[in-house]
Amino acid sequence: MLTELDVVNAQIATMGEAPLTSLTIPHPYVAAGLNYLRKKSRQFQTIGWWFNTATLDITPADDTFVVSDQLPCGILSLRGPYGRALSIRGTQLYDHQERAILEDRVCGVVVVYELPFVDLPPSAQQYAMDLAILAFQKEYDGSDAKTRLCQQDVSQSFVIMNTEHIRTIRANKLRNPGTLATVLATAGLGGRTWGLRTR
Repeated sequence: MLTELDVVNAQIATMGEAPLTSLTIPHPYVAAGLNYLRKKSRQFQTIGWWFNTATLDITPADDTFVVSDQLPCGILSLRGPYGRALSIRGTQLYDHQERAILEDRVCGVVVVYELPFVDLPPSAQQYAMDLAILAFQKEYDGSDAKTRLCQQDVSQSFVIMNTEHIRTIRANKLRNPGTLATVLATAGLGGRTWGLRTR
């Protein structure tokens, strides 16, 4: 598992700096390096991945309609079932479709929340690290050759993380009956069921 110190050391290595043994050691690049890490980590987590997305059933309190005690900390976004637009207002949920505070139970609210760097799975840590190194390198060094190398690292770590995401959520387009029918029709097999369940 990576640590924030590992990230900062990788960032300052692009400047030819010796590695640090602690983040408490006074160094002109530590604060900037950590800032890039936290900013980039938050940005890519906002999309919603297998490790920071939860589906919850939320029941507002009877009189105050408070729901904050049922939600994880650090929420980046949330949406209701069937694309229902919801947002947090203080300790309550606001329903944009109804233009009112949510008063009734809602099932299937998808919540995306931010995890600290140390709690991310290894592939996501590597991606966040590579994003932070690229941002740091572009700001403080700006070498075209180094930037290209950092961009390659970002691309590679994204592919690895996204592959794990797809595998974890079992995102297979052929599980969609409409897509499967289109593929079979394109192959000239549209009239045959091939033992597939159609109901």
